[in-house]
Amino acid sequence: IHKDLDRFEPAEAAYREALRRGLPDPARGEVAVELAETLNRAGRFADALAVLDAERPAPGPAAEAARVE
Repeated sequence: IHKDLDRFEPAEAAYREALRRGLPDPARGEVAVELAETLNRAGRFADALAVLDAERPAPGPAAEAARVE
């Protein structure tokens, strides 16, 4: 919800907390993509790319779009 309302800081905190808790795949990859999308929307492109590189989500349209952006 935070991401959709452009509340980037609380959205980032929630996604990072979810990743910290050790989600199983494929949920972990989905959260990583959501975090990258949030960071992209906040203009933090290098941070978004770092998340995608670190988490290596499964290939798919959302992951590829986040990486391209």
